[in-house]
Parts: sequence; C-alpha cells; structure tokens
Amino acid sequence: MAIQMRRGNAANYDDDKMLPGEFAVATDNKEVYIAFGAGDSKRLLTEADAVPNTVQKVWTGRCTTSRNTAVKVVTLDNAEGFSLRDGVIIAIGFMDGNATVSPKLNVNETGEVGIYYSTMGALYSLSEQPICRWAPGVVFFRYSSGRWRIRSADMGHIKYLNDNKANLDSPAFTGTPTAPTASSGTSSTQVATTAFVQSEISASAKSLTATDKGSGVVALSLT
Repeated sequence: MAIQMRRGNAANYDDDKMLPGEFAVATDNKEVYIAFGAGDSKRLLTEADAVPNTVQKVWTGRCTTSRNTAVKVVTLDNAEGFSLRDGVIIAIGFMDGNATVSPKLNVNETGEVGIYYSTMGALYSLSEQPICRWAPGVVFFRYSSGRWRIRSADMGHIKYLNDNKANLDSPAFTGTPTAPTASSGTSSTQVATTAFVQSEISASAKSLTATDKGSGVVALSLT
C-alpha cells in the first residue's frame, strides 16, 4: 500500500481531485487533510492542534519589567512549540520582582493575561492575596482556562514573604494596624483598641457637685 501526499497553499486545495487515502498538507496555514474519495475529505488538524516537536516540558524566560508595572513582559529563551494552551508551564526569572496587586503576564507578545493563585480548590485574583508581591528570582506559572496560575517560587520569593511577615515575638507594626474591639468592661490580656479605651473612659466619667461654699473652702462630693 502506497501513501500518497499532496502539498501546497491552502487556496489551491481542491478536494475534488483527491484520491481515497490521500493526504494533503497546506504549507502556508499548516493544516492537514485526508481524503476518502473525490470531494470527500476531512481536515485532520491545524497548527494549534499539533503536538510541538520538542521534548521541552517547561519553557524558561526572563522579565526585566519594573516591579511597579502591572504588565510583566516576558521573553522566552526558546519559544519553539510555545502557545497559550492548557497545561503549559513556564519558569520566569524576574530581575525586579513584582509590587502591583493585579499583575499580568505578556509572554512573547501573546497578549496580557491575568495571574491567579489557587489554594484548597479555590481560585483567587492576586489582588486578594499577599502572595501577589514577589522578590527578584524565579517564579513558575501554569496556563489554564485563559489564566496564568502561580505554581511556586524559589527561595528568593519565600525569603521576601518571610521578611515581610509579622513576628510572634514583639512585632513592629507600621501603618494603622487594627484589632477586634473588646466588649465594655473586659479585663484581660487581650489588645485594647482606641475604640475600647474611649468607651471605658465614657463609661467611668463622674460629675462633681459643690456642697459647701463657706469660709473660702469648697467641699466636693463625687456622684
């Protein structure tokens, strides 16, 4: 049995001239067809359907975009076979980390795609997670359902998160830290907020009444 093959531009493809069992390859748009008879052919695949001819499982790249810029422009070291399809994993070396709360990746000019973080089966926008900020270093992403999802990061990322956590022993808070306000009358070792203090002052306020004005001496009674 001989396998016959035709090739040429898609515009010149004529399935009426195809023979049963014949293949045709459109070399311009990279589509493949098989014929079951004249005028009866089916398209087998497009370029997007094809499995990349590469053993590379993780694409690597680099990003030099400023940490304060939301869209991180990524250049892959070898883009052969790369496309935005489910399951693709990239390892990106960031020169300047990230400090924006809703970052996006634009990998090899494939468009701006939001980054998400998944945990315990839930998917979050990075604007809702402290992990949205990472230090310079390598970060892994996996593409799925039109999103980039953070997979993990190197020790530089972990160190950044550790350096910016609140210690259990004598933490030095900045900004305006908040805490739950205790009920009036609470007497324990829990943190007292300014609202609790104001409430206690108001509750314990007393008035003074003068009862004797003679001899230049004023006697006061606490009520």
